[in-house]
Amino acid sequence: MELLSRQVLCCTPLPQLHLKKILTNISWDDQVILLTKTVKHPIIAEKPISITYQIAFMKKIIEFLTEAQIEIHDDIYDTHCQVLLKDKLKNSYHYKHYKVSDDDSSIISLKENSNLISDGTTGLHTWEASVILSEWCMQNAESLFDKNILELGSGAGLVGILTYKLCQPKYMCMSDCHEAVLGLLEQNVSINQDDDDECLNLAHGNAIMQMSKRNTTKRLGIIKLPWEEVEDFPSKTVPYPDLVVAADVVYDSSIFQPLIGAFKYFLNAKRKCEIILVNTIRNTNTIDLFSKYLEESNLAILKINQPEPLHFYWPSNLNTIIYKISNKQQI
Repeated sequence: MELLSRQVLCCTPLPQLHLKKILTNISWDDQVILLTKTVKHPIIAEKPISITYQIAFMKKIIEFLTEAQIEIHDDIYDTHCQVLLKDKLKNSYHYKHYKVSDDDSSIISLKENSNLISDGTTGLHTWEASVILSEWCMQNAESLFDKNILELGSGAGLVGILTYKLCQPKYMCMSDCHEAVLGLLEQNVSINQDDDDECLNLAHGNAIMQMSKRNTTKRLGIIKLPWEEVEDFPSKTVPYPDLVVAADVVYDSSIFQPLIGAFKYFLNAKRKCEIILVNTIRNTNTIDLFSKYLEESNLAILKINQPEPLHFYWPSNLNTIIYKISNKQQI
């Protein structure tokens, strides 16, 4: 039931839920536990996941139990009615919650737009490649310790917030170019702020937001960074990165040149830096073209294996590619 809890909290598509094993011969008492682990989880009461998702989940539960001729607990029906009533009050934003441990001690909560495209951007939504990059960061936490890390196209903020909280980099810099995305990033950083986090005075810097762990040198920052203007990277405020990460930024051939130009800027031979890039393969022609441009850019490119899903869940048939990119002169 713990896996199901993780899946529902981050709104995993219903066909991918591990429901049959749990619901087959489920007891009366376990039906109540099922609710408290999913749609009646305390964090959902405070920060609701998509109402549409909750309705579809409850409907699927009731349909399965009815078909299996299992007596349905009154709380199941009551909860279904409650989410139906909430449907009339729903707005364009909801939350997703990513449980990184089996208990509730490490949960990343993200506010997201319910629409895949809003305000002319797809960045107000967490995509699967960000989940895989987050898993990669967790499994490589030792190598991220005390490093300066820059994320390009941070979107809703899963990768950067998780890395700052759990991988202990020296500086985690999150970036985007869209004002709506930057505003949402700032909200999500605040939502996940711990008691020992404190916001820093920005009077002498050009970051949108900076935060640090009290009594440490660990920091997180948010900056506006269009890839075409990467040479204006605010190194006086934000340290030059040891590692650049990005997820699901390869989707439109018109942005390939500025993106690769940004890669080449940070991979300047005078500085030691690497890039980890994770992308979902939706169109093989797009990925092939991007790979061709990368190879023509005189960069060292290594395809690495997708990590096993130890902390996060994603569909087993998800087709992704992960590049490790460095400057050939550094090899």
